[in-house]
Amino acid sequence: MAERYITIGIDENGCVYGLELEGDTDFKRNELGYATSCVVVRPVGDRMMDYFQNDEESALDIWQMAVQADQTRKGLSEFFKEWAADDYGGVWSDESWPGKDTSWCQELLEAEDNPTVAAFIKRRDEEIAKLDPWEDEESDSEWFDEDGQDISFRKHVERLIEESGDFDISDSIDGDKIATWEAAGWWSPKKPFVIELAPKKLLEAYYKHLEETSKEFKRGDDETEADQVR
Repeated sequence: MAERYITIGIDENGCVYGLELEGDTDFKRNELGYATSCVVVRPVGDRMMDYFQNDEESALDIWQMAVQADQTRKGLSEFFKEWAADDYGGVWSDESWPGKDTSWCQELLEAEDNPTVAAFIKRRDEEIAKLDPWEDEESDSEWFDEDGQDISFRKHVERLIEESGDFDISDSIDGDKIATWEAAGWWSPKKPFVIELAPKKLLEAYYKHLEETSKEFKRGDDETEADQVR
């Protein structure tokens, strides 16, 4: 059975968290009894992506490790150009760079077997169906993107992060527009999400599980207002 995930929330840094599903209704708990960790992806702004794609300094750490392991004797500049050519034939796609890890990005932001994504698409389609077909409502509707197309779940999440000034989470992209996403790691949150995306029942079960298994997780006295996508 293929792995399936449910997107559950966004933290104060703009990172998106997902839990592996067990069946259709429950999240998969760690068999050792530790706090169940999430898979986490983070946004990358325009300027940061340009740095990864075009500045050889972005490959410095990997080049140094390759030199120390006697895997290359090339200089940094030549190493960077050759690495790009090997990985992408020397031609960048819109969102790629050498060594980029895209693990979980599609699963958490685009996969339609992800219950959060599916619920958003259903709600979006229902809301669009209510609009007057004779009125030009696309330009000021949250259900359309800048090109007038039905907004995707990924674009919806990006808009939440870019426009959430009240939560100070857009600092992670330095005020840039989000250009792409990359894998961030695998860990559990230390407090409730700034923006909650999964059904409240699952989130409450997960928060309770963390309270019972993680010394680091704290709800705090004041819960942040969350944007619920059911």
